[in-house]
Amino acid sequence: MVLLDVSGLSKHYGGLYAVHDVSLQVEEARIVGVIGPNGAGKSTLFSLIAGAVRTDSGHVVFAGEDVTKMRPYQICERGLARTFQVAKPFLDLTVLENVTIAALVRKPNVHAAIDKAESVLKFVGLAHRIRAESRTLGTADRKRLELARALATEPRLLLLDEVMAGLTSIETRQAVDLVREIRDKGVTVLLVEHVMQAVMALCEEILVLHEGKLLAKGSPAEIAAHPAVIEAYLGKGYAHA
Repeated sequence: MVLLDVSGLSKHYGGLYAVHDVSLQVEEARIVGVIGPNGAGKSTLFSLIAGAVRTDSGHVVFAGEDVTKMRPYQICERGLARTFQVAKPFLDLTVLENVTIAALVRKPNVHAAIDKAESVLKFVGLAHRIRAESRTLGTADRKRLELARALATEPRLLLLDEVMAGLTSIETRQAVDLVREIRDKGVTVLLVEHVMQAVMALCEEILVLHEGKLLAKGSPAEIAAHPAVIEAYLGKGYAHA
């Protein structure tokens, strides 16, 4: 089943297209990657899909419903959540309070939201920091908190924007395992990532953006061998991967 269907999506700022006529589909229960050079339009694409930025043209259909003109909270209520490249929690609130606020999207009262938040924080590995102020967290734990806030809304589709950026190799391996667990729990994942080892290990399909346009799509093996992708982004080291 196609869960996300994006057709002809475009956004320009003045004479510059950040995203130009991009179409893609994401099937349910898959992990799909979006890669490309800095400035290729990846984060803008996520913002268009999630409703944070209004499209100039094109449509976003999620779970069979056109959500193109909906506001972000309305799209979130329908089961599409995202993380942000730079995590920005409420710094004066605790880890638990941050996630509880997100859980209120689904839960009828604060007590139920707290229970949900505690469960999600345990799942992402932050149970030991549950009472800590968010400002005290390091990079890896802020990434986990960002992920927990999105998961607390109980999404069907999760957009992950560079969730592995700035992590050590050990932390990256842990993040890869966590993303797999999220998919195994029934959440479809669309991720933007520069850590190519993680992308190749995780994704069943990869989409390549370049200068706001969809340059290529295919399996990890097909993308690694694609001449235009090698030239624009991967480099010759992937030519015989």
